[in-house]
Amino acid sequence: MYESVAIYVRLSDEDRDKEGSIDSRSIQNQKSLLIDYAQKQCWNIYNIYSDDDYSGGDRNRPEWNKMLNDCKDGKIDIVLCKSQSRFSREIAVVEEYINDRFQEWGVRFIGLVDNADTSIPSNRKSRQINGLVNEWYLEDCSQNVRKVLRHKAENGEFVGAFAPYGYKKDPNDKHKLIIDPEAAKVVQRIFHDYVYSSGTVSIVKRLNAEGIVPPSVYKSQHSNSKNYYSSMLEQPDKRKVWTPSTVTRMIVNQVYIGNMVQGKHHNLSYKNHKKVCTPKEDWVVVEGTHEAIIDKKTWDLAQEKRKGRCREGNRIGSPTPLTKKLFCSKCGSYMMRSVSRRTYGKQKYRYVSCSTRRAATTCDNLYYISYDYVEQYILNEINKILHDYYDEKEIVLEEHKNIISNQIKKLKTSISKIEKQIESKNDVIYSLYQDKVSGLISSKQFIEFKTKTENELKNLNKKLNQSNNFLSSLVEKSQTTTKKDNILSKYKQISELTIEVVDEFIEKILLDKEKDGTVNIEIFWKI
Repeated sequence: MYESVAIYVRLSDEDRDKEGSIDSRSIQNQKSLLIDYAQKQCWNIYNIYSDDDYSGGDRNRPEWNKMLNDCKDGKIDIVLCKSQSRFSREIAVVEEYINDRFQEWGVRFIGLVDNADTSIPSNRKSRQINGLVNEWYLEDCSQNVRKVLRHKAENGEFVGAFAPYGYKKDPNDKHKLIIDPEAAKVVQRIFHDYVYSSGTVSIVKRLNAEGIVPPSVYKSQHSNSKNYYSSMLEQPDKRKVWTPSTVTRMIVNQVYIGNMVQGKHHNLSYKNHKKVCTPKEDWVVVEGTHEAIIDKKTWDLAQEKRKGRCREGNRIGSPTPLTKKLFCSKCGSYMMRSVSRRTYGKQKYRYVSCSTRRAATTCDNLYYISYDYVEQYILNEINKILHDYYDEKEIVLEEHKNIISNQIKKLKTSISKIEKQIESKNDVIYSLYQDKVSGLISSKQFIEFKTKTENELKNLNKKLNQSNNFLSSLVEKSQTTTKKDNILSKYKQISELTIEVVDEFIEKILLDKEKDGTVNIEIFWKI
């Protein structure tokens, strides 16, 4: 029998051995070894999955994930690797897939050189020990890499994956920055305009109007690395624009006066790649490491102007209840909250507007919307829901919950009876086989009785599947109802919006304003 085998090969950054080919030499050696073994076993090679320059602790490997999907879809019988560590160095991944899901999917795993084989029951402990050793290796590598990168940063060497906008990596020394003439001109123009004429909004409007691509898009177009990623690249074209925040970050970045500032962010751990901010006192700052794009005089003037624009009276202040909840219904961008400089009595006028509209002309949501109007609208809508919840004529939630609970109990009892019937039918088939062997019934009678019983079994199994599916939907509905009840029962009447209230009730809010002044608000509820 020809079994379908998937060959998986991987090479990480630390053990690369490039020799001018598309794949590394080590990748080629892995392929050669595994193809030869599969052919000797007379296995059919379904596909070869190759991830080059990926760590064994990376769960976002494209070919690896593609192979797992093929395994789940039943296309693969065997996964063949040079060793278990090529598949993953994380013991949690080994347990989840090799020791659990592969068995569920009917997939056998083989690590050739370390004798990992899921078809051998006694092999499990050695696989777990190998997984633990591999994870220790991964942790040690992570710690060593951090120390090396910190040391390089302290020596003024650039350790980032991609050079800041305006610079590129020196082809002869990847830890050194050299000026990128094309982007540097844009940087110089931004600083000049900011110091001598314009604010950030005016600057980005001109850049977008002239079709100058923002840094994220520029990097994607000029980067030679296949691993370059920016969330901006996944946005619609009308959101791939310069924004005031992009310009502001450039204006305060010391890299443009020749200073290297690194270590501002770090991963939570070698397993969790979420970026967190490093305290400012722990940043690594080294002056005069590369050629400056901006002279010191222009830089100082830019910082002075920025301080002047950050007067306390114009600051938006601390987060509001609707912070990070308001989005433009036209382009999907965040709605930015601002405060007008004109006052009405003692209170300033607060409003929101599309962040993309402020930076470019690509969004049709052109008008300012009163923040206080939106906040009051949301408050009223939440109180309407609470009013309905406590109005017994509208909603009798507790009674509804009891009905679902009784349905679940009855269904579980029914499923238990069906399972007993299935067990009984299987016993009947076994008894029929014994009667046939003993000569109590003929082969013809055995086939007739067996066929009849198997048809009954088929109907019972179908009924069982339908009941289980219905049970799952009822349990889900019960949990949803309980969650809604837990949230709504905490409140009776809300007089003021808070961050806690909004987070419990609302996923997001879409806004836009028409020419006649009509404000359209669409709320996506969590309950």
